Amino acid sequence: METLRRLILLFVGLSIYVGCSDVNFQVVPSATCDEFNDQGGVCHHGEDGFNTYNIEFKTGKVDILFVVDNSGSMWIEQTQMANKFPYLLDKIADLDYQIAITTTDVENDQGRFLLFPNGAPYLTTATHGNNLDWFRETIQRDETLVCDSNNYEEAFCPSNDERGIYAVNLALDHPENSSFFRDSATLHVVFLSDEDERGVGRGSRTYPFEAYDEPSTLISKIRDQLGITKAAQFHAVTVAPGDEACLVKQYVYPANTSWPIKGREGKVYAELVSPSSSLLSMGNILPGVQGSICAKDYGAQLGEIGDDMKIKPIQLPCEPRDGEVSIVYDRFPDINIDYSLSDTDMLTIHSMPPEHTKVRIQFNCPIYL
Repeated sequence: METLRRLILLFVGLSIYVGCSDVNFQVVPSATCDEFNDQGGVCHHGEDGFNTYNIEFKTGKVDILFVVDNSGSMWIEQTQMANKFPYLLDKIADLDYQIAITTTDVENDQGRFLLFPNGAPYLTTATHGNNLDWFRETIQRDETLVCDSNNYEEAFCPSNDERGIYAVNLALDHPENSSFFRDSATLHVVFLSDEDERGVGRGSRTYPFEAYDEPSTLISKIRDQLGITKAAQFHAVTVAPGDEACLVKQYVYPANTSWPIKGREGKVYAELVSPSSSLLSMGNILPGVQGSICAKDYGAQLGEIGDDMKIKPIQLPCEPRDGEVSIVYDRFPDINIDYSLSDTDMLTIHSMPPEHTKVRIQFNCPIYL
């Protein structure tokens, strides 16, 4: 027994010796820094244990994608959106904006942008004077009216498998859409639907979820394709989760049938509007506006969405040292800048200078071993 005890002590002693011996650790440059440089940013590997990141952009850029449910039950809601669109357009009149529309019908439209009356796939600030009329003509879908006018008979209707999130994922896949998703522009997506993803949401055997129906897939895709500093905000004009009164109003009884067409709560869309801590931890997303498809006047909620578009969020690729970020406006170098930094390193600048002002952001992050 004494011999065994001595052997154990000898082993422990050798372990401590080895553990205390000199070991040469190699500092590995942060993969985030390299990725940042590969995407056109500027990051320098420092010798003090910190990387220095520099971001430059001009203010006022927003890219807005409307995803409209074009099924037969949506004509009234499309008209509401068309009539109250000035409430949003007035809010963004001073911004450098682009507006595109696609539908929840991925079987036919496949995430492609609808063409406006001028033949363009998206509206821009350059055509601001015509954009109200062109938006109204395009958001109100002829196929929706035809379906409604024919008692929702399948032969006259678009797909009733609504897949708004899937449509946005497809929109990112199309090379012809690439010019819409601009560097340094905040991406805003507005869902308009009286049903959920795949119509009924999760849990259906008839309409099982695929990867492109998942919010997490969309957030990953935004980061991978649009860059690690891209910020996206999602808004929904839907049946808000828990709004039973609104849900009942979505029941439609077509002629010659005893079966109603039902609306659904937009629970999966709400996951993007009010993201969980798990979704937020992925980065590139911040909370949006949850509207109601039953609102008597869409003006207020569109105005609220427009207010969000005037705020500039930027996803930082790492946690800044001591939470410190330097922000400078080139035309207003001495101005006091109001900003906040979230737990997920989303930097939000709350009071932006006039459009086209150059903004310089600098911060340091540790080089991880």
